[in-house]
Amino acid sequence: MTPPTLLLDRSYLVALVATDHPAHHTIRSHYLTVLDQYRLNRLRPMALTDDLACVDGAARAGVLAPVETFHVAAQHRRAAAAVTAHVDPAVALVLVIARREKIRRLATLDPVYQGFDIDLEPLIVANGESVAQSLAN
Repeated sequence: MTPPTLLLDRSYLVALVATDHPAHHTIRSHYLTVLDQYRLNRLRPMALTDDLACVDGAARAGVLAPVETFHVAAQHRRAAAAVTAHVDPAVALVLVIARREKIRRLATLDPVYQGFDIDLEPLIVANGESVAQSLAN
């Protein structure tokens, strides 16, 4: 049986690979638990090609090697374009793919996803700030 997918968004990936990012240590710790779940075949980490493009090749081949690549198709871009009047195009793309592929979990630092029907990994603090925002305060 295929384990549930955890979609890692751009904000998460950037914080993971940028050692000077304010949330790096928190995200790294979370990612280690993701890897433990992956090794036990309980979780399937995945990221969009668009989001992985912001990560250098060494990180992609190294720390992000277990992360599956979701290749964004033209049909996904068209569907996302239909809702970009309401949200940022990158957010729309994540939401469209999550819905179409039945992905229920998202690892992110972006609080914009709080208003949508997707389960967020525990990276958003209670007051609506992201981990990165709360560390900066």
